[in-house]
Amino acid sequence: MGKKVPCSENVGKKFKKTDTFLKRATFWDMKNDNAKSPRQHQPFPLPFQRSRRCVCCFINPKTFEPIIDQWNFLKNIKRVATNHLDELYDGLKSGIESNTPIATNGKLNIYLNNQVRLSRVGLTTTLINFLKEELNFANSEFFIKKKSGRNTFETARYFKLVEETESEIFIPRGFIGKLLRFCKESQIEFYFIDKRKLKPSIPFAFNAALRNHQLGVNETFSKKDYGVIVAPPGSGKTIIDLKKKKK
Repeated sequence: MGKKVPCSENVGKKFKKTDTFLKRATFWDMKNDNAKSPRQHQPFPLPFQRSRRCVCCFINPKTFEPIIDQWNFLKNIKRVATNHLDELYDGLKSGIESNTPIATNGKLNIYLNNQVRLSRVGLTTTLINFLKEELNFANSEFFIKKKSGRNTFETARYFKLVEETESEIFIPRGFIGKLLRFCKESQIEFYFIDKRKLKPSIPFAFNAALRNHQLGVNETFSKKDYGVIVAPPGSGKTIIDLKKKKK
């Protein structure tokens, strides 16, 4: 969307301050062709510079080429129903199902989806203490304020990564490996249910060669089901991910 492309003079002439599309863009001066504030300029979908070149424009998602008639494209955009947006959101959110998992024979149920769900039935004191110790982090901002005598109102003492309901406990998905190992080592009986949805594979070509600093990461990453690569910008996180997906 940030690609600079030549923009037709006719597109600019079709924009008028009287248009509904520009009623809120009162900062725009069509005669002088500039904006009063750069920050206000950003939300405008088709800004123009003095050289009549678009800073951003709508592009074809298949070809990634600029759409020639930008104004006609805007006029043909259809309104999306709220119900449809709700359906899309329900498909992307944490995946918490309406049916509550029930532990069988007193065993702990562990559900893996976008979150990890634990049934309260089957939780032991050892496991509860483990979760509290591993998933509660001290908030350094709170203690800095407290030591300096500043107001700590509405500043949490701890960051809690555990969410609770009457029947279940929710923890981050990335903690699943550590959780399962702890349960096995502590001899806590459990049922593990993998509720992740397997999406259809998308074929693509990948011929890039990894750099030396990426090879070790790729080797470790290839052994994992999922994870997070933490590295500076420009280090090639996307390339490593594509390499893993291609395998």
